[in-house]
Amino acid sequence: MVNFGPIRVIVLGSAKLIKECFQNPIFNGRPSEWSALILTNGRNGLLTTEGPVWEEQRRFTSRALRTFGFGKRSMESLVMREVGEFLNWLKSNEGKSVTLRDRFELAVVNALWSIIASKRFQHDDSDKLQLLRNLYKSVQKSTPHFTLIVDSNQLPHV
Repeated sequence: MVNFGPIRVIVLGSAKLIKECFQNPIFNGRPSEWSALILTNGRNGLLTTEGPVWEEQRRFTSRALRTFGFGKRSMESLVMREVGEFLNWLKSNEGKSVTLRDRFELAVVNALWSIIASKRFQHDDSDKLQLLRNLYKSVQKSTPHFTLIVDSNQLPHV
């Protein structure tokens, strides 16, 4: 255990230990972080619930994700298709100045969207790339406010 300000944190150093802890019900609880409790109106939502409510949400989410193919071999082929498309795009732009973030985000969105909706965006679709850029900017602008709320709890202890 280490201290992060006033909070004691358990650091897990191996995949085996992480898996073991995630399978042990004693680790099902959630921290009482005031900023998370404010943002989720108490213990609501997927990230802050615990006990029977969390267990039911976990079962529901696991079933729903399995119906979309999560954890199945077919999902791997969809992801690998996007990896291949991304690598082809990289090869076609060899020696040129490119923005990787746009294309990488498109590959991630395509992999997820293929699983969820059986659709994908073309890599040369400038409208979709602009949509992703706008979404990225929106998240980037809102993140500092959330970060301040979360981090302000730790400031007196730094």
